[in-house]
Amino acid sequence: MIFDYAILLLVGFIWGSTNYLIEIYYYDYDKIKDYKFPMKIMHFITVNYLALIFFILNQSASILFALSLQKISLTLTVIVSNTFSFLINMLFERIHMKKHFGTSKLIVIKRIFLV
Repeated sequence: MIFDYAILLLVGFIWGSTNYLIEIYYYDYDKIKDYKFPMKIMHFITVNYLALIFFILNQSASILFALSLQKISLTLTVIVSNTFSFLINMLFERIHMKKHFGTSKLIVIKRIFLV
């Protein structure tokens, strides 16, 4: 039982951290002007290799999420994993970008923990 909830927290951690890291390391396809179509895609892949690695890691967490649905109800898995993902994502923003939490995020955090 505890192992199942640990998997949900792991899924939330992976989703929260990789979403933020994909956002940091993604390079926009439209910004590549120097190459024509086939080389443009190859350049896009070589520039975005870190974002692709984090995307694959994110999708592996989705597989863990789907496997956890066999033992835990859908409502509980969604609540636990998405809440933890949201909190981890905010924590990564706070640490890396040194952003301060806005009032809307603080209200959401207060509602999460007071419900």
